[in-house]
Amino acid sequence: IMQLSPIDNVTLAFGAILGLAVARTLPSCVSYYAWFKSSGLDLANYRGYGHGACRLFGIIPAPFLSVRAMAVSGVAFLALIIAPAAPGLLPAPWRAPAYLAALAFYHLYFSQLYCEAHIGAHVTVLIPPALILLALSPALDESPGAPAEAAAFTCWLMKIILTSAYCGAGVCKITHSLRSLARGGSSWCTGSTLQAFIFEAMFLSTPRTHSSFGVPTPFSYTLQKLHLLYPRTLLMPASFVAVAFETFAPLMLLAPAHIASVPFALVGLKFHYGIALLQNIDFVSWWAAAYAFLLADPAAWSSGLLVCPVDGGAALGLAATVSAALETAPLRASLALAYVSIHVAATVLLRFFPDVEILPLSSFPMFGTPQNVFDRRLRKHFWLTHKPHATGTLKNYAFPFTRPHTVLPEEIAKLPFNYLLLSHGGSEKPELHSNVEVTPELQAALDKIQSLGNQEPDTFATDSSAAPAILLALEQAKAAFDAAPRVAPEAPLVAATPLTEAALASDDTDSAARELPSTTAWAVPSELPLGERLRLCLVRSVISAAIALFSAVDLIFVGVFAARDAARRAIFGGPARAEACKPAVVVVGGSFAGLRVQRDLSADFDVTLIDPKEYFEYTPGVLRLFTQPHKLLALTAQLPRKHNRLIVGEATSVSSEVVSVRDAATGETVELPYDYLVLACGAGYPCATVKPAMAETTLEARQATWNAASTTLVAAKSVVVVGGGLVGVELAAEIVEAHPRKPLTLLTGGDVLCGTLPRSVGRASLAWLVQRGVTVRFHAAVDDVDTGAVRLASGEVLCADIVYDCRGNGPGRAATLLKDGAASAATDAKGRVLVDETLRCAAGSGRIFVAGDAMSLPSSDDLKLGHTAELNADVVADNIRHLCHAAKGGAQGVATGLATYPFGAVGASKTPRVSCVSLGEGYGVLSFNGLVIDGALAAVVKALLEWTKIAACAERPVGVAFWKFGDAAANWISRTILSPPTKPAVRPLVLYDGVCLLCSTFVQFVLDNDEEEIIDFAPLQSEVGLKALKQAGLEADLSTMVLIDEAGAHVRSTAALRVLSRCGAPFSLLYALILLPRPLRDLGYSCVAAVRYRLFGKDDGGSCRRMTKAMRGGSSTSASQAPPCFKLEALRGRTRDARCDGQKASLKMPGQFVRAWEAVLLHTSAVREVQLRSSPSLWNVAPY
Repeated sequence: IMQLSPIDNVTLAFGAILGLAVARTLPSCVSYYAWFKSSGLDLANYRGYGHGACRLFGIIPAPFLSVRAMAVSGVAFLALIIAPAAPGLLPAPWRAPAYLAALAFYHLYFSQLYCEAHIGAHVTVLIPPALILLALSPALDESPGAPAEAAAFTCWLMKIILTSAYCGAGVCKITHSLRSLARGGSSWCTGSTLQAFIFEAMFLSTPRTHSSFGVPTPFSYTLQKLHLLYPRTLLMPASFVAVAFETFAPLMLLAPAHIASVPFALVGLKFHYGIALLQNIDFVSWWAAAYAFLLADPAAWSSGLLVCPVDGGAALGLAATVSAALETAPLRASLALAYVSIHVAATVLLRFFPDVEILPLSSFPMFGTPQNVFDRRLRKHFWLTHKPHATGTLKNYAFPFTRPHTVLPEEIAKLPFNYLLLSHGGSEKPELHSNVEVTPELQAALDKIQSLGNQEPDTFATDSSAAPAILLALEQAKAAFDAAPRVAPEAPLVAATPLTEAALASDDTDSAARELPSTTAWAVPSELPLGERLRLCLVRSVISAAIALFSAVDLIFVGVFAARDAARRAIFGGPARAEACKPAVVVVGGSFAGLRVQRDLSADFDVTLIDPKEYFEYTPGVLRLFTQPHKLLALTAQLPRKHNRLIVGEATSVSSEVVSVRDAATGETVELPYDYLVLACGAGYPCATVKPAMAETTLEARQATWNAASTTLVAAKSVVVVGGGLVGVELAAEIVEAHPRKPLTLLTGGDVLCGTLPRSVGRASLAWLVQRGVTVRFHAAVDDVDTGAVRLASGEVLCADIVYDCRGNGPGRAATLLKDGAASAATDAKGRVLVDETLRCAAGSGRIFVAGDAMSLPSSDDLKLGHTAELNADVVADNIRHLCHAAKGGAQGVATGLATYPFGAVGASKTPRVSCVSLGEGYGVLSFNGLVIDGALAAVVKALLEWTKIAACAERPVGVAFWKFGDAAANWISRTILSPPTKPAVRPLVLYDGVCLLCSTFVQFVLDNDEEEIIDFAPLQSEVGLKALKQAGLEADLSTMVLIDEAGAHVRSTAALRVLSRCGAPFSLLYALILLPRPLRDLGYSCVAAVRYRLFGKDDGGSCRRMTKAMRGGSSTSASQAPPCFKLEALRGRTRDARCDGQKASLKMPGQFVRAWEAVLLHTSAVREVQLRSSPSLWNVAPY
């Protein structure tokens, strides 16, 4: 620190503290604003600051920003407070303008959040003064004349603003107390007001509450309860100290800085931490940045903390620094002094106009009026809610008892979270607003609270039983509120399963459209353990930072392309030349495959895109909308129109020449002729909400569906998810993360989750779900799914309030278009159109292509994912170009030279096996060609893949460029380093030195990590080994391992690396060493082989093989699955070790293994003696 200039210490501390607060809250605030902007609430029609959505300084109006603009403003604000704070990051002349720009982005960002729980009202009012004073600081000059004096001048001015704010709040409390006493009420200092504030905080607190808006507040519930019960003993002294601290704060300015600055800052931070601890209100995160001017005050550290300077501190005192600043930079110093004068004057004058808000200028009247929970003459407001008290939620004071703009009483019934508000006391009649049923238990608790609140002003101090009684009534009310059912909406909710297109098109959808999305995902759910909450915050922060970076790069790309286009117009100006008639390509379906074809061909073809809706929806991410429907905008993009024609409508039929389309806007049917037709219209899905219905042509209609689905889920008391594949697992994860207390059962007909993916993916998913209380039932074949019930094949019936059927895709929609006449085409058992390797169907004279979920290629085992659909599209686009070129040469429809799938897309016979399973928002399981990574990193990768994919489908440059590079990289890695896992026609056989302990250890390692259990082993010295070597044309050589697989025979390092490639991550990554020259690799292998006996020893026959993971966990292998005879010698039975008995090793093995291998053992020469004991599960084996 001593190497930095005095002002650098201040800016560094200020930027670090404020930057941390902004970065920590930015993701949640953006999510909240996305909901708030589209919520339909009356208060969403305003922007500004404070309770009344006022203008900045009462002058500058707040704009209405889009979600993207608001997010960019937040990122820009964060960058502009960090950049000038870091010494040397910005040139000196740029630092002051950067702080002024930060002020502008402060206004753009924070004015959108006036109703947000963490940031709204007065918590950020000290940021604008700090930015203004830093921008006007003479110390930011490149070579200030008196750097210490200039920096101290800025710190003195900030101390004046800070202490005047405290003083305004303290004076407000005193004047309100005098008025209350004159009316026979309580004073602020009696402790009744703090008791009322703590009582209100306990509306939300539970014994599990250990943080407030991310600030650690351990055991806050216990401390709140303790203070509530002893108002005279604990709260009255605390009230006196608080009022005194605030009122007399300006006296700090009279003390020498080396004595007062740092101690005052520490006391102030402790003061605000106490507010967070006892009142659940976080000022610490935002006011702490103002304390940077005290903690790094040059006047406090000039001679050392608490050490008096030689001149007594006069050189860096207020008067001296003002004089030095005026001499160094008279204009800026004068402006700074003028601003501080106006700010302090406003603090005084606004005291006489309490209803006027011109933030950040304020007299700080909040919390000034004395409160009393028991005084019958005071109006009191009791409220309960299931809305999280966290960053990114609606403010608790945004309801009908406080601010000018609130949730209207008639809007409470439509809130997605349960809410109850009871206003009682004073001269007005009690009022009750609730969207839950007031059960007898709840009514009794509310009556008790009203009765206890109808007492005398001094009850809190004179009746020791009053506080325990009202605390007991509060707990009873909270318990009854949690158990109370939601009041049924005016119109029936749209059921989530089964959802048919007819149901979605009914009047119920319109009523459901008025429902608001769930708030459980605005912020980190408070029910999550602390570690998960921290991980979720970290994941959101990393994702937001990465998206901000991508957005910035995208803006640069847009600017560069715009400049390029402008230059072209300037150089090649004049009327556009008429373009030659282009071949017509009609693409049916605006999802992954259709949009990829459209992007690839729009430059050279006349492309018409047909889709029933006007937007693209990112289907792999929509499951989160069941719990966070406000994120629909982030998962959608408008379908492109710039380079192609877009028809919003339904394709009804296809002939050999035209496509018939029913226009959604007019209802008329039009016929579109085509030269080439691409059918990429996807497939149906049992859970209809997942795929947009034909009636959902606009985002508004789609939002209504998701709002209804979310509201139905919130109201459900139990949930069953049918299907243990990708969709079922991800949906279960989303539900349990958003509603951790809701009973949830996941049914799967198989013995693993995500059966089409590597087994480790299913294991990780299962562990995550079970840890969170999800009931997972395997081998639960389902016969029928109905609303609220599931009938299993066993006859058992499971009942739940809501059932989601996630058992895979339905029939492809393309088949319905290709069923008559010359354009008819064959389909598979699932109703998908059969295509050849060029992805053409039999219809249309070779000019009709089918891609994505709509097609079936018998020779391909690809998963039906968005990534593979785009690989289909690459082959389709290449083949259309080839056919068009051939047609120009007179070879219409020629098939010679057409690209085949998948080689034409990836340059290999197998496509990369890429998948990412989302387990909530902060956890995931990423798989690439058998390499599996789980945890927060996978969640971050999935979110970035999602964002860039949506950007690519919207034709944004950064998205298109990212995926061009990403696809090329994935294909190259898949071809060279990490190939896709395959189930070989011939099981790989590893031949190893049977007496080498190093070789035996390696075999044991492979047995433990060969998850697919496809590798067999045999000693080189055995009869099986010698026969295998002879068949492979190899000489017997004990110095090398031999691998015989579908690619032939491999020795030395190549054999070892190919074996490791089948062992799963992270060991499979070692296969990258195959890129090294083989002589170099084999030299290292040979060096180890030459000394293996000397270093690791030989097997003398007395060693016992240990039991493997498969043996300890049991095995499900049946006799019918037994491999050929040589595989027993390979020890594929996976049982080793148990105990030694002289020269014999007893190996415990399941009975099914014994039965399977009994005949094999009788013919195996590698085992000298095999004796079956009376127990069929015990072998006695003498080693060879």
